[in-house]
Amino acid sequence: MTDYPPIPYTARDLRTIQSELAAWILKTHPDVWSDFVESALGTALRDLVAFVGDILNFSVNQVSREVFLATAQRYATALRIARSVGYDPTGPVAASVDVTASSLPAALASYPLVVAKGAQISAGEATFETLQQFTFPAGSVAVSFAMAEGTSQIELFTSTGDADQTFDTSEISVIEDSWEVQVDSVTWTEVDSLATAGLTNSYTAEYFGNDSQLRIRFGDGTFGNVPLVGAQIKITYRSGGGTVGNVAAGAIDGVIQADCNGTISLPISNLTAAAGGADREDIEDMRRDIPVYIRTQDRAITKADFDDLSRGFSDPSAGEIGRASTILRVSSYSANIVDVYAWAESGDTFVAASSALRDALWQYLYDRAVITVTVCIQPGNLQLVNFDLGTVYVDSNYDKDTVGDNIDTALKALFTRDENVPGGSLYISEVYKAVMGVDGVDQFTLTTPAADVNAADDTTLLVIGTITKTMDYTPVPTPTPSGAC
Repeated sequence: MTDYPPIPYTARDLRTIQSELAAWILKTHPDVWSDFVESALGTALRDLVAFVGDILNFSVNQVSREVFLATAQRYATALRIARSVGYDPTGPVAASVDVTASSLPAALASYPLVVAKGAQISAGEATFETLQQFTFPAGSVAVSFAMAEGTSQIELFTSTGDADQTFDTSEISVIEDSWEVQVDSVTWTEVDSLATAGLTNSYTAEYFGNDSQLRIRFGDGTFGNVPLVGAQIKITYRSGGGTVGNVAAGAIDGVIQADCNGTISLPISNLTAAAGGADREDIEDMRRDIPVYIRTQDRAITKADFDDLSRGFSDPSAGEIGRASTILRVSSYSANIVDVYAWAESGDTFVAASSALRDALWQYLYDRAVITVTVCIQPGNLQLVNFDLGTVYVDSNYDKDTVGDNIDTALKALFTRDENVPGGSLYISEVYKAVMGVDGVDQFTLTTPAADVNAADDTTLLVIGTITKTMDYTPVPTPTPSGAC
């Protein structure tokens, strides 16, 4: 019996497999084949085996990578892992904003002004609409109301009467918690799982694919009722959402249709920036949030629980919490008071969470806190950090204006990164690293801030203020004339 040498199982790429096959042949058949010239048939067979081995090993590596959340690359894989532990990833969240009528119709002196639900206006790539009807009485001297980014959609389907029916929306980017399902005009109830639904009019909703489409799933007659054959299924939802809706103040500037003793065009604009818009939860977010979900079990008990649950919270009309900080107040009476300071993202900065977003967060935490805790949601404090870079010298091979814009982007990124937390600090070294990391920057001298910046306390978040700088090209040294002393 031939005594074969150990098999090199660590050979997994093309070159290594080729080399190990050659070594194997020389050890096992030294008298039969020792010529590895490229024109030999045996060499071709060796290379083909190595080629197939490389492809198989690559496929095995890819499959193995998708087994674990920490290494998964495909969004669909992360969604399956999330559902396996009962975690519901957050979809796109719509920004919200208050708009004000820039001029009022004369008829308002005698007639009420009505802005209908669904009135829309565009602001760049974003579309905003009213989510309810607003009525202003005759004689009103100011008109202001809320709008949310996104557009309303209605889709109709027909039930086949089969068990476990699913229906997918045609629109992508379905806004988080914006849907309602009716079967023959009767509203059915969304549940987390049909396994405990029993014989009730229930359904589950889940995102699928890479574009936040929505899938509605009905029961099988034992776990959730089955819509009858021919029943009309109506899915109402909103599509849009994302950071595209966090438009700056003044970005909304146009007219919407309203009624004031007849149809009128009402000019409106936003005096403040829209806030709360957030993109769907991506893979990196799920790597962070799924372990938090498992640890907290969807309950708020510790400070870390309140912080984690608050930061992951979103509301379909009020927006999403971007940062949160929990402070425990120990009261003299039986209950403890937990103050949660909350901020929302607005464009490339943070703002104090709106009253609507704070109210929604309060209800969310109230449902998850223990009975002895009183939850209070506070608007987070802001601490502006201004920059004065003096003269920034730029390599002459770059456009200085473009470099200046890139510097602004780099400085703003210091405040939107995960490391910028309430009560945090900004170090001078980080500022130099960010600016000098911009292509084309040769040198500059930072005059403001003159030292590391620390937030006043854990209720305060550092946000970017003004950026002052002068852009210039690096001076070219004047050559010394030939022969000069």
